[in-house]
Amino acid sequence: MTGRGNRGKKRNPPLNTRRANKNARLVRFLFTIHHHQ
Repeated sequence: MTGRGNRGKKRNPPLNTRRANKNARLVRFLFTIHHHQ
């Protein structure tokens, strides 16, 4: 799944970078919560 996401991000235009950043933030938050637990 990560490979597909990476390919999509590379193919997607810079405009999607904002969306990716928001997603990354949510993912990081979830990851931190899981790690803390």
